[in-house]
Parts: sequence; structure tokens; C-alpha cells
Amino acid sequence: MVRRYTEEHDAFLREGYRTMTLAQLTRAFNRAFDMDKTESAIRRRLGRIGAKSGSMARKGCTSWLKGTKGVTKANKGSFRKGLVPHNIKPDGYERFNKQLGYVQVKCTVNGKPVWRAKHHVVWEEHNGPMPPGRQCVIFLDGDKDNLAPDNLALVSASENIHLQMNKKLADMPPELRPIVVDIGRLEYKAGEMKRAARKKKE
Repeated sequence: MVRRYTEEHDAFLREGYRTMTLAQLTRAFNRAFDMDKTESAIRRRLGRIGAKSGSMARKGCTSWLKGTKGVTKANKGSFRKGLVPHNIKPDGYERFNKQLGYVQVKCTVNGKPVWRAKHHVVWEEHNGPMPPGRQCVIFLDGDKDNLAPDNLALVSASENIHLQMNKKLADMPPELRPIVVDIGRLEYKAGEMKRAARKKKE
């Protein structure tokens, strides 16, 4: 079971924290990705990605930092304005993430440096920006080193779970894999419609 957070995980949290309580979001996250994160772990992750579920500070409280500006002066070891650290990597720099099992590329998004999955970048180069929501780019042949555009397919997180549970794309002839993905999408949509119909009857 994957324990590290991916871009898909963070997108799910950013989308869900606005409409769900922390408890609801934790349950939905664990169901969607077959994980067992605690509410504390989800709260910490929300803070790290800038999607805080609520402020811990009470209205009217004074920050313990108030009045401390300038108390600690710069010294010879301070980092001077304008200097660039020697270990800063340029945009386009690639690294292999052992935990996730695929290559990441450094990019600048909204003025901030981020590490994006290379197969996401390749897909967007050939298809344009990903639509909003929880999206995944999957490898049709199961090989995470095969970044050929025709080996990448965009599916929703829910569709991806359906495909993983019900389809073995890597075992199928290459020319049939895109068709099987489309069939998986239709099956998932049909399942959603059946579930919605049952709820109406209840």
C-alpha cells in the first residue's frame, strides 16, 4: 500500500477540505485511495499544501511573535538577499522518486517551485492542461518508464480505482488498451447512475 502523498492525493484534499469536515475528508480520502491515514495526518498534510481546514488561533489572541521584529539581527552566517543557494535546481531538472516509482520534473507554478510527475507533464504537452478535479495519468502498459504519449491516458481518480480493480491493461494487446479504458469509464459511469437511482428509491 502506497503511504507517500502524490499529486492526486493533494488534489483530492484541496478539493474536499472546502466542503467536508476533517472527519469526513479523512474517511473519503482513505476510501478513495485505500489508505489508513488518521485525522491528524490529514490535518498536517492540509497545512503543508496550503489547504488548511481551519485556524487554531482564537479571535482576539495576540501572537507570541508580536513585537519581536528586529530582535534578532543579521550576522555573517545570514543568507544575503539576491544570493541563490548552490543546491537550487533549475526548471526542467529531473529526479527519480523511489517512493512513488516514477520521474519528477521541477516546474514553476504560480511563481512557486513544484515537483510534478513527468508523465503528467508529457501528457499536457500533447493534450493541453488537465481538466480540474481529481485526475490521474496512467501507463497503459504498466511500465512507468514508458513515457510515450500513446502509452498515457487521463482518467479520474475514481475511474482509475475501477480500472485497477477490474481490468488488467498490461496483459492486453496494445491496440486494445485505449478501448478498454473507455469501457472502464462507461462501466464506472453506469455504476454511478445505478447507485444514484437506488438512493432515490430509498
